[in-house]
Amino acid sequence: TDEPWAAQVMKATDEIEYGATYTLTFKAKIGDNTQGAMAVAIQRFENGECVATDHYRNFTINDINNAKKENQDWAEFTYDITIQDNNQNNPTHFMFNFGDLVGTLYIDDVKLVKK
Repeated sequence: TDEPWAAQVMKATDEIEYGATYTLTFKAKIGDNTQGAMAVAIQRFENGECVATDHYRNFTINDINNAKKENQDWAEFTYDITIQDNNQNNPTHFMFNFGDLVGTLYIDDVKLVKK
């Protein structure tokens, strides 16, 4: 779709800080014939509306398949994120968007740890 946020898992938080660096780790698994992409986003919401995106990264089906180790169903991802809002505000939400994905997606072992 043109709205990847149309399907998502979101967590409101007041623990993500502007200027800090975090390590995100998670596992993903897809079903047969799954197509499209998912994304990780860290955003600031005010009055129910997104007013700033501090981080956004897409993961295609190929990214997930290529990250799988031999003879394993799960792909493992680890990368660093530095929070950089132009207004120097703390983000309020962490989310996985999967509105662009058709099929089955599993996400597990999600950790966002401040460095």
